[in-house]
Amino acid sequence: MSISYEFPEVYVEGVSGDYYIVYSNGVYSFSSEPVGEKYYGHILYEDIIREAIDLVKAVSTREFIVVPRYKREGDLEALRVSRDARLCIMEVAGVQPIVFLSEGDIVEEGDKIAYIITGKSEVRVYKSLCSGIVVLVVNITWEKPEKYIVVVVKQDDVRRIIIKRS
Repeated sequence: MSISYEFPEVYVEGVSGDYYIVYSNGVYSFSSEPVGEKYYGHILYEDIIREAIDLVKAVSTREFIVVPRYKREGDLEALRVSRDARLCIMEVAGVQPIVFLSEGDIVEEGDKIAYIITGKSEVRVYKSLCSGIVVLVVNITWEKPEKYIVVVVKQDDVRRIIIKRS
């Protein structure tokens, strides 16, 4: 029995990483070297906030690619966010946050996106402040209370791409 664990990964344009997504001749593919017309270096998922997002201006400072469900075999679907894309950044924080979203989901303004349990054991609902595609759900577990940063991008500022395996 083969169990395939799928998890999100993130790649930032022009950043060095342990492996890369390269763009050449209209095709995105994986590479061990930064070659091609453009390259995107693999980084730790939580580092995307520091590497490619301006939290104050709510824009992307670099182009980046999110692979919502990384798997070992086959071509992968991914989301490419352009540089200077307007971001809707939502913070979900509480003693016990429970986020319903994952990368690639489409949300509408007012949709329920999370519950939190407060220090008084009350349940609160978080609703989306905007409409678009969820590109990041970053769990900041080391902060207390625990926090999630949810990033939504308008559908015009994100492209669905296919990453080929050679």
